[in-house]
Amino acid sequence: MRFLSFFIVLTILVLGLFQACTKDKLIDTFQCDNEVITFENEIKFILEGSCGASSTQCHVSGGFFPTYTSWNDDMLITLNNGRFKERVVDGRDMPPSYSPESAFLDSLEFYKIRCWIEGGYLKE
Repeated sequence: MRFLSFFIVLTILVLGLFQACTKDKLIDTFQCDNEVITFENEIKFILEGSCGASSTQCHVSGGFFPTYTSWNDDMLITLNNGRFKERVVDGRDMPPSYSPESAFLDSLEFYKIRCWIEGGYLKE
């Protein structure tokens, strides 16, 4: 009986641990207060290394998707209509899962993009 009680308690603890892990969510604790992030000084380099990297060739000049490696009208359209924020910040599905690992944004790059958008996506 004692073994059965121990086994039941252990099973409940293990199942609770797995259940807790499935509900984990990355919480963005960065605050954008007083951050002045511009396309030319910060964001351009992040997007060149991710969205416009030679390994992905997605958002480059002459491609099917809007170009994000330079300040242009196509990029402004997706910024103004909220699509960029929706995919990159809210949905976090850009770059897509099939991209090379080097294309993914790290926490600091993500923070800078989020603050750039919140700050009105300044060019300079």
